Amino acid sequence: MGSELNRYLRHRKLPLIRHKVALEQSYPDAFSELKRNVLTWRARISPTALSRTYNVTIVYDGHHVPRVTVSGTSLRGLAKSNFPHKYDVDVQKNRVRICLYLPFELDYMKPFSETLVPWTAEWLLHYEIWLATGEWRGGGEHPSGGKREPFTKKKTSPSAK
Repeated sequence: MGSELNRYLRHRKLPLIRHKVALEQSYPDAFSELKRNVLTWRARISPTALSRTYNVTIVYDGHHVPRVTVSGTSLRGLAKSNFPHKYDVDVQKNRVRICLYLPFELDYMKPFSETLVPWTAEWLLHYEIWLATGEWRGGGEHPSGGKREPFTKKKTSPSAK
């Protein structure tokens, strides 16, 4: 019974309007719109007081995973083959869809203002460190054609856990 309840709860989702209201309360200067059952949120985020400002967009329809995109002239290194934790890069439009979490890690019952936005700010911080050092220090796993693979500089053997 417990595992059935966990499975049910894992698939429950906060209504789009609740995500929108929470985002507006936490980020009153940001743009948010709920139109045709699609939530769009746009804001300018600086991960630290000394950081550049980045344009961030979250688009979510309630059925598919939210798409988090960073864009603008503050982005550097998009053409590098080792650009970290990304799904799509559009060098022409200076835009990248970023990888923030594994599918099971996002709790859809928590507002995005408590999950996706802080995770995006943390991603941006590690992105700036990557720009300066060439190494991704943010940990995590990187999508790699359907198989899970740690995103690290050195591969570790399974026995090294």
